[in-house]
Amino acid sequence: MFEVTTNKGVRCAFFFLAAVVLMIQDRAAAQVSPLADVDAALKRAELSRDDLRIDPADLDLFDRQGPRSPLHASILAKPFNALVLPGFLDESLSIAEASQVASSALANLSRWHGRTVRRDLIGDPLDRARKLAEGPDPVVAAIKRVYTIGGGTFAPDAQEKVKADLAGSPLELQQKIAVLIHVMCDAQEWTSLACEPLSDTQWNELLTTGRGVPDPGLTPMSEHRRRLMTAGALNDFDTALVIASMQDVTFAVADLATLFVVQEEEPLPPQPSQPIVSRPPSGGVSRGAGAPIQPREITTIPGRVTPSGGATALPPTGHIPQPGQAGAPGQPRPQPNPAPPGPDNRVSKDPDKNQGAQNSSAPAPPPLYAKDAPKWSIDLMTPLGQISIGADHKLTDNPLPPFLVIDWTGDDAYATRVAVNAAPKQRVSVLIDFGGNDSYVNTDDKLGNFGSGQCGVGMLFDFAGDDTYTITQNGLGHAIFGGGLLYDHAGTDKYTAVERAQGCAFTRGVALLVDRSGKDVYQLFTVGQGYGGPGALGALIDGSGDDAYVANDTDIRFPSPQSAEHNISMAQGCGSGVRGDYLEGLSLPGGVGLLYDGGGKDTYTCGVFGQGVGYWFGVGVLYDRNGDDVYQGQWYAQGASAHFAVGLLLDGEGNDTYAASMNVTQGAGHDVGLGMFADLAGDDRYTAGSLAWGAGNAAGIGIFVDRQGADRYVLDGEASNNFGYVTPDASGSVRKTILGAGVFLDLGGRDTYPTGRGGDNRVWADKPAIPADVFPGRAHGVDMEAGSYR
Repeated sequence: MFEVTTNKGVRCAFFFLAAVVLMIQDRAAAQVSPLADVDAALKRAELSRDDLRIDPADLDLFDRQGPRSPLHASILAKPFNALVLPGFLDESLSIAEASQVASSALANLSRWHGRTVRRDLIGDPLDRARKLAEGPDPVVAAIKRVYTIGGGTFAPDAQEKVKADLAGSPLELQQKIAVLIHVMCDAQEWTSLACEPLSDTQWNELLTTGRGVPDPGLTPMSEHRRRLMTAGALNDFDTALVIASMQDVTFAVADLATLFVVQEEEPLPPQPSQPIVSRPPSGGVSRGAGAPIQPREITTIPGRVTPSGGATALPPTGHIPQPGQAGAPGQPRPQPNPAPPGPDNRVSKDPDKNQGAQNSSAPAPPPLYAKDAPKWSIDLMTPLGQISIGADHKLTDNPLPPFLVIDWTGDDAYATRVAVNAAPKQRVSVLIDFGGNDSYVNTDDKLGNFGSGQCGVGMLFDFAGDDTYTITQNGLGHAIFGGGLLYDHAGTDKYTAVERAQGCAFTRGVALLVDRSGKDVYQLFTVGQGYGGPGALGALIDGSGDDAYVANDTDIRFPSPQSAEHNISMAQGCGSGVRGDYLEGLSLPGGVGLLYDGGGKDTYTCGVFGQGVGYWFGVGVLYDRNGDDVYQGQWYAQGASAHFAVGLLLDGEGNDTYAASMNVTQGAGHDVGLGMFADLAGDDRYTAGSLAWGAGNAAGIGIFVDRQGADRYVLDGEASNNFGYVTPDASGSVRKTILGAGVFLDLGGRDTYPTGRGGDNRVWADKPAIPADVFPGRAHGVDMEAGSYR
């Protein structure tokens, strides 16, 4: 309260209060909601975001078996929050973070799995392993631990041979290899603990089912028993221990990689949400015989362990630590870990022929340390599998796949099972290839390969070259009650499989395929390219390049129940459960499947179920950050869902073309599920048929949002159940008490619509004729010009 006695005092108080009011108004005007355009459009239709949601409690009327992903409940409760999901994904997976994307993805996406694990949040997760590697002969000591855990004895003569092989190698290199081996030993023990709830025989039954290997002795009764066992294991298997193990291995591999593929790195092109991060130049390296490598500055990723073992953690780009937070001035910094460095560093076996690998986005700078590739090698069989380190390998997967393979350089052909564990004896298998155009081809073995974790962890890291990956099934970033990772740092690569591959977590696992850059091709028929089965999280993450994602729909090997002329894809961002209400009533809710593409002119092709689709309580997400992209699908595609699930297709910038001419596509939700499509910018062309462009069916919700651009909508056929349409369920089921919705929003640009449907600067509504005891649902379309909401 002001007490004034003069006119001057009154004037001063008035002007002070006026200034405060103006300041508050200016601040409020500056804080425009990121969903202001959506809110304005919904208001024109007499709707709000709160009107368009599915109460997760309603889903319990249909099935209560778990576990369900936290993302499932979150998106159903607040569907339009999906429009800000790209910001989270860009920060977590952006190409500007380079190879940190693998460890960052494991940490940030673990939130969607229900067990958040962030090993580098506080302290250095490699600290214990570093201390174990401080003594004399660190590699010998680490291998001795492998023998001990495996129940064997590291014979003295074998120890002496390893010491002789390592003579003259830099101490720092030995220590980093030892750290990696110790971390793998830790992972062996942690994943064994995660598997304790079931016997080895029981796990073998579940793995046999999960691999898709035919079992002629399986009866309906035994199949149901396995499903009961799976349902229990979904709750009892501790995936957090798997995620922690995978993160630690990733950190240790990244730290080792700094010695071989560090190079001058060209500044990355600016990204929409992140400024360019400057990088200091690299220093030289001294590698005299037996001498430690000299400390130097790493020119790769901020916030990573320095060569001397110390750590400097920088906050995420664009984030300023507040007082008291870790990373703020005067506060201790977290101790994160290194990520593998620069884009390309192909190293030839002939030192005089070293040259940079081709990269589709920018020419690769020359490697710095090509001539320093070690000349020594180690090859021995341990109780947990072969350890082979060097440039030439004679690998065997009998009796177990290799425990650890490190390849210094060269064009290699891997034809045996590698980077796949063999439980219960072996829980961990890792392969690291630092250079060369490599071939990973094995189509005979269906047990798993090239980055597959099954009741354990299988991880493959390839740092350079134009590589080829070919399998039949169960690999290339794959998991069944475990963790699988395939990380390819650079090059023009080709990935081929038939099924269950390419970022496929089939049951209660975490599986990632991460390709940082290059013009890549991904091909399979069904179940993959970012697939999450019951209790699982599977992701395909591609940083940049003009890529092709193909879920084959021309060679019909897996005909769909919806249309026998098309394959059932279950790919390209698909979360799927197992439906059992028509059998013995035992169902398994789906997990999360994600396909993230960071940029480029990409093409996506699928049949039925694909491109941001969810089935039976699953969540499927496809997000393409930018580029002029082409999408081709058929049924249940491009932001669609069926049976209590969530399907999201989000596209950032670019003039895109979408075609899905059959049914339930481009923002369509069926049976108390949510299907959402959002294109954030660009002049786009849409072709669709029945139940599309914001259509809800059987108490489902379908939402279509195009935020900017001059767009063209082409109707394939004569269907009228689109552009904001709802079909309530009047069958007598409980669904008739649940409010469905179909909403179409075009928020900017002069657009072209089919005759009689929609139109520029219009608001329309659909009111279906239904019985009086059925909730009518909400069906609206809004087209308005950009900026008109301000």
